[in-house]
Amino acid sequence: MNKYKRHLPSVAFALIIAYVGYQALTGEKSIQNWLSYREEAVQLQARYDALKSQRITLQSRIAMLDSDSLDLDYLQEQVQNELLLADARDVMIILESPPKQN
Repeated sequence: MNKYKRHLPSVAFALIIAYVGYQALTGEKSIQNWLSYREEAVQLQARYDALKSQRITLQSRIAMLDSDSLDLDYLQEQVQNELLLADARDVMIILESPPKQN
């Protein structure tokens, strides 16, 4: 019996190390999950940057339509683009839009 008691702390310590190692690899806060969180963070940052750029573009378009600084040329251009209208003196060059990539 004493022979086994002598090894009990070492076996218990080895089991604890094995459990901690297993949790480090597969647990909720594991290395594997950390890597996936990191990848998701990169994707979210890219999406944030794209949305931020889009917001700046929209804000500049809104500023051009503000009643205090209305740009009539811009307004006419937008109306022509949306309604597909042109003045008789305008020269229209219609370009095909590139196919959308998914």
